Amino acid sequence: MKVLSIREEVKSTKIIECKDKEIILKIIDPMYGTFDFENDLSFSKLLYKLLNNCFALKRLNKIHQAGAVWLWNKNLFNVTRLEHSIGVMLLIRKLKPSDLEQQIAGLLHDISHTAFSHVIDYVVKNTKEDFHEEIVETILKAKNSKFIGNDIELDISIEDVLKEFKMEQVITHLLDESNNKYTILEKDIPNLCADRIDYTLRDQYIYDLYKSYINDKSIIFNIINSFELSSNKQNEFIVFKEKNLGLACEFTQMFKYEVVDFFSNLENLFSNDLFANILRLALQNNFIVMDDIIWGYDEYVLNKVIDNRDKCKEMNEFLMIFDKHNEKLDEIENYVKIVNSDEVYDFITTRKLRFVDFLIERENQTLTHISSLSPKAKQQSEQMGSVSKQQTYLKIIK
Repeated sequence: MKVLSIREEVKSTKIIECKDKEIILKIIDPMYGTFDFENDLSFSKLLYKLLNNCFALKRLNKIHQAGAVWLWNKNLFNVTRLEHSIGVMLLIRKLKPSDLEQQIAGLLHDISHTAFSHVIDYVVKNTKEDFHEEIVETILKAKNSKFIGNDIELDISIEDVLKEFKMEQVITHLLDESNNKYTILEKDIPNLCADRIDYTLRDQYIYDLYKSYINDKSIIFNIINSFELSSNKQNEFIVFKEKNLGLACEFTQMFKYEVVDFFSNLENLFSNDLFANILRLALQNNFIVMDDIIWGYDEYVLNKVIDNRDKCKEMNEFLMIFDKHNEKLDEIENYVKIVNSDEVYDFITTRKLRFVDFLIERENQTLTHISSLSPKAKQQSEQMGSVSKQQTYLKIIK
């Protein structure tokens, strides 16, 4: 038996496996608890092969969920895409244990994320932040040898493993944009889905962001235990029951903090757009190529940039901002400020629209949006939408 920690942190996902039998025994998540897989041998073996024999998935443990804000604080913003992907799978399993196919889809839903996550979208100025969605099929079908840093001898793809276990339909359904089969995994805003729930809870809990507005962390676990499935016209929704309206309001507040106070805070906006400009310069000067970002991972791309920093004065000056902050660990306001659009600025930042106004199941079994039951939730939902759509003008302090 072998215990693997995704990160060397107390709040880290742990995978307990038996290498001799090539099975996953348990996965222990800091938020969702312990999940046993021993009673389903086939699924356990599938998980083992995906997690151990497919570098496309292993690589996600080298890609940080928060993108380049990790460079601003490496000791804090270090949750990986793999942790999130496993978390989404486990949340789906918690809500619908029998749906093994959708659990695998949850594990693979972020498989095509590139180095530094959404930074590539800021590099190419993709306001939908969906660059990775255009290469899903390519990544799912790519052999291990295609990936930079591959350390697996078997030259197989995720598609190969899914075919072995007769799960290849997962790829078909993940690629079918016209018909969303995995409605627990993904839902259009403003509804809840496993992806949206997990990145919110994981960021707020692992980074201790929740402490600024929640006194008792048990509220987080109460929220998790309050999520339920409700079927409406053959369409499954993740909902709160009306009796748990208070917890539903707590989650709305949590999502508001995720969108407004984390994704759109000065550290996040500046570090991601600053590094996007660094990557743009590195690409323009042929220090890196796009394939480095697509097939590589954070440290690999960062090291290639650093190795060439002396060849481009502007790129080096941008990197020195990260260097100076990591040496001093001082306030972000010493490096950048928000200015008006009619002032001189260095960056214009825009972000993907994100907000929630999810469904509450009433006592009479009908579904209604939380905004109709809570004026505060309605106000927070409107605030999320407003902040997500606005442009922010940043000026570097020299």
